[in-house]
Amino acid sequence: MTEDETDIDVDTPSDDLESEREHEREHESGSGSGSRSELEEEGTTATIDETASSFLELESEMGPTGPDPATGTGTESGASGSGHIGSEAGTETIRAQIVGAERVSSDVVPHDYPWQIKATDALALELEIREQTVTAFFAWPAEGPSDRFARLLTVLEIPPDSFASLHGERLLVTLEDGYYVPVIPSTRPRGSPAGVYGVYAGLAFTLAFAALALTGALFDLWLVVLFVLVTLLVLPVATAIDGWYLRTQTDWGQGPWFWAVLAAIPGLNVLSSLLYLRTRRRARPLHDP
Repeated sequence: MTEDETDIDVDTPSDDLESEREHEREHESGSGSGSRSELEEEGTTATIDETASSFLELESEMGPTGPDPATGTGTESGASGSGHIGSEAGTETIRAQIVGAERVSSDVVPHDYPWQIKATDALALELEIREQTVTAFFAWPAEGPSDRFARLLTVLEIPPDSFASLHGERLLVTLEDGYYVPVIPSTRPRGSPAGVYGVYAGLAFTLAFAALALTGALFDLWLVVLFVLVTLLVLPVATAIDGWYLRTQTDWGQGPWFWAVLAAIPGLNVLSSLLYLRTRRRARPLHDP
């Protein structure tokens, strides 16, 4: 056996052993990292499941969530009583997500909270806003009708008997008296977004009629009659229909009848309709599916 062959026989087992140890260390490191990831995922899943279960438990405890059929009122009230942005809410709105719910004593509700809770218990909804969690309070439905909470469910398109569906929903909130409160309309949903097409059509016809009048091309009586109908009927009615949709399903804080009256005034209705459409573009839907 030569000297070179002896060196090979001695060095090879040592190299193999070191290689095996490195392989084992890499395997253990990979297994540990995988285990930590799996534990984190399991912890997150468990938290989500626990939160969903709490919503289901609260749903089983709840009573009626609509207004009192006899009086039309509930067990909570606001300072102004109108329930819409500018009165029940502030002037700026932001998005929030419902991440938790709990039944608490009404004594927990701050004394200066914008809404007075008349029931013994309250429903505390946890809202996540810009990486912080705040609480919004409602009267507990099981102790009497909660009109405000019923309107919230209507805004979010959730049936009264499906409270658990609130989990994860996104809605608009506003800052009022130092508290974030959901933006909730004062009445049930009204109007239709289709009304805006009538506004556009009426505005286009009015502009075309004005252009013809300036060129002296109006000689047909039927055009004048059509102009009167569009001015006094089509444009104001379409504005009212679309305005009530905005009022009850977005954070638009304008008055539908105010804009409808302006739309019925010849000459002024062109400018008012353009301003109306401008304010409409700024409106944000209360529900963010």
